[in-house]
Amino acid sequence: MLAGAIATMPYCFDCLEMSVAFWAVWYVLGMALATLIGAVLGPRFLRW
Repeated sequence: MLAGAIATMPYCFDCLEMSVAFWAVWYVLGMALATLIGAVLGPRFLRW
């Protein structure tokens, strides 16, 4: 989740879409989805 938030910052400087609603929906949804997938699949695939 932190990596997604950090990656969002430089993208926002270059992106023409500056609406806070756009960021709130799409960036948070994308970061939450990646976090959820990692939380579910991580323990299974990263088991030693």
